[in-house]
Amino acid sequence: MLERALTHISAASGGARVNSYQRLEFLGDHVLGLVVSDMLYRAFPRANEGELSRRLADLVRKETCADVARTIDVGPALSLGSSESQAGGRSGSSTATRNFGL
Repeated sequence: MLERALTHISAASGGARVNSYQRLEFLGDHVLGLVVSDMLYRAFPRANEGELSRRLADLVRKETCADVARTIDVGPALSLGSSESQAGGRSGSSTATRNFGL
């Protein structure tokens, strides 16, 4: 599962989307949302739905997830096709974020 989570579509065997991170991205987006929502719900018991939604959006937005991916240096672990690698995919925020499962 870890190998698949770190495999960009450009490196997936036969270019099959099911062999890349994309299905796990779908699952990861929802798991992250659930976990962060629960954390916010417990941490801010007096907050209304609007405030909780804003906090959730800030925490799970693409840029925040890209920062986490850079902090843990996920780039070198990514499996990329040659074109994506040459285009700087290991250091690019979008590739790192998507492969991080977000």
